[in-house]
Amino acid sequence: MADDAEQDLRHIHWSWPEAIAANPARSLATPDLAMDYFAFSPFWDSKSNNNVLRTQRRIENPTYGHAEEKVELTAFRTGFEYIVSHHHAPDVFVIHRRDVLPDGARGPVTHAYFIIQDKVYMSPNLHDIASTRLRNATFLLSSTFSSLSANKPAANPRATAQWRALPSSGKEKEKEKERDAERRDSVTERRDSVASGTTPAEASASAPEEKEKEKDAAPDWHLFHALSATRASLAELDRLAASPEARADAEAEGRAFDALAQAAIGRAPAPTGPGAAAAAGAAGTPRPGLAGTPAFRGTPRAVSNFAPSNFAPSLAAESPAL
Repeated sequence: MADDAEQDLRHIHWSWPEAIAANPARSLATPDLAMDYFAFSPFWDSKSNNNVLRTQRRIENPTYGHAEEKVELTAFRTGFEYIVSHHHAPDVFVIHRRDVLPDGARGPVTHAYFIIQDKVYMSPNLHDIASTRLRNATFLLSSTFSSLSANKPAANPRATAQWRALPSSGKEKEKEKERDAERRDSVTERRDSVASGTTPAEASASAPEEKEKEKDAAPDWHLFHALSATRASLAELDRLAASPEARADAEAEGRAFDALAQAAIGRAPAPTGPGAAAAAGAAGTPRPGLAGTPAFRGTPRAVSNFAPSNFAPSLAAESPAL
């Protein structure tokens, strides 16, 4: 009985992603691969007939697997064996463990396992399923009778009794949740105190310090979002630094501005060239009706080393008085 209790693995599941990745198919494509994969799990029993054949045959053939052993398993007249009873490759496989009778017949299934999405589980037996369902039903019935007893009306022979099991209000639900949380905390504290050898008073005294440590160990999400925004900004700065900067010819734009000013008062034709378009956009379209204005007599200024966005010609300061 002690050995059976130690081998109760129904509460765990097992997987080995590295073995799946090393497989050329990258999945359990066949039942033979599924059985070879199951042989590495803790559910595999080394006393099985399958393991006896693998131990003996792999001395001569290191690649010996389930594809060969399922042919030789029929020769055994004792022990137990594993077989793939049902499968829907590569997602679902059902593996049975069954006894081998002395006459060569195969006995009833003693254990069942299943592989779902490369994870191996042990199937519960009928006794465990029935007992779990009965315990759940007993708990629900007990809770129902407790609720009815709590809402039982007072006995009054002068009035008709009405047994109304009213649902609990929001405040009562919150109180019940708080009591459940306190009960769970107390159980956890007692378990931790028993495991560490401390008294419940010492455990309750050290509880605030542990909560502070947990709070300090919690991740700082504000810092995380700030670092994420900084990373995005750095990527944008790297993109701008890698792109070539557009450089303008300052002297050409200056000459184009002067030519546009002279053309506006009727002394020279409109300029053409690479800087004429930018100068025309900054100076604007000449207004009509300026053909009779006096000639422009100002000396053109020497323009050099200025930013195109800061250049603004002033015709009023250089134009002669009318």
